[in-house]
Amino acid sequence: MLAKRKLIAHPDYSAPPIDIAAKVTLVGSDVFKIEYVVIGRIAELRLPSPELPAPADGLWKHSCFEAFVGQPNKSSYLEFNFSPSRRWASYRFEDYRAGMSPTIDHSVPDIQTETDGEVRFALTARLEIARLGSLWPISLGLSTVMEDQEGLLSYWALAHPPGKPDFHHKHCFALTLPAPSKT
Repeated sequence: MLAKRKLIAHPDYSAPPIDIAAKVTLVGSDVFKIEYVVIGRIAELRLPSPELPAPADGLWKHSCFEAFVGQPNKSSYLEFNFSPSRRWASYRFEDYRAGMSPTIDHSVPDIQTETDGEVRFALTARLEIARLGSLWPISLGLSTVMEDQEGLLSYWALAHPPGKPDFHHKHCFALTLPAPSKT
């Protein structure tokens, strides 16, 4: 395991009675396994049912789990969106919210979900990172948008910058992972 952290709800938005944590594991030398676990009143959330995996835009407008991958002192970064429906999106940015393009140089993420329907929902995404190039050390932003049954959104991240929710802000890239040691 590389890291395990609790996500924090943005203070300016009402959040449902849940807690969210994320865990990042390196599988072998080239696959990130990112696990998001939601604990609390799952029935109060609007979580789409699983479908066949496929790319889709606008996933962040509803319940969505996200990973932002960059490097310290570099302005370019990648954004990955994982829906409970198993739809996904990935984008490359040359700078803060600028120079966006779809990433085509990685494999389709493997997304799995599980729930007991009452107090626990989990989404696990596996990403092949070898195809993304030499990223180490990695600055990682882990975040989630949660939609409740009334359509209200709450925003969760490792850290939040001042002002409105903005997962693209460098302040949200709150986890730095050193290159794994070769043993």
